[in-house]
Amino acid sequence: MKKAVFVVAMLLCGVVAANAQLRFAVGPEAGIAIISVPKPVNEYYGFGYGFGAHADMEIMKYFGLQLNLDYRLFPIDKTKFGNFIAQLGGVAPGSVTVSGLTTSDFSVMLNGVGKLPLNGPVTPYAIAGLGMSFLSMSDPTITYNGQDVTALAGVGKAPSESDFAIDFGAGAEFKIAKSVGLFLDFRYVLIFTKTENTSFIPITVGASFYI
Repeated sequence: MKKAVFVVAMLLCGVVAANAQLRFAVGPEAGIAIISVPKPVNEYYGFGYGFGAHADMEIMKYFGLQLNLDYRLFPIDKTKFGNFIAQLGGVAPGSVTVSGLTTSDFSVMLNGVGKLPLNGPVTPYAIAGLGMSFLSMSDPTITYNGQDVTALAGVGKAPSESDFAIDFGAGAEFKIAKSVGLFLDFRYVLIFTKTENTSFIPITVGASFYI
């Protein structure tokens, strides 16, 4: 099913682009994100950060396609989670320390971009698309008063999985030269994981260099 979605998307790109005058752009992007993960660990995750790159294909004045490759990291609140484990074990707060458990996401998204040309330096746009998300988590280490008790706590290796994802949002591009633009956008990304779905809201800034 996932492969079929990409095949259909690429065929549509070819059909639309066949008679269009294309314009291309590439560039870097970076930003922050707020993640929402399943309970009860949602209390220990919040802000993350990431970076990536994009490639744009402007098919017509009002519409284009964008391919995004992004890598994001969401660190766990180690102090808060360590105190939670200490409470469960009936030991003093601060005696348990936690490392690892950073959630990472590498995503590949193909988006349609609908533009609202205002005949000025600023171009608002809406964006929506689909793709694949590769979620993973760094292995945890738990110590009690400086002694590694990871095995005693029954904590195993952190999971990883690949899942279908969709995103949508809005933003604006600011032209600073004929072939250079800066952009800011807000998106909602929903990842259809094997258990309870995960989502995050990235706020991204970047640059586009038209070629």
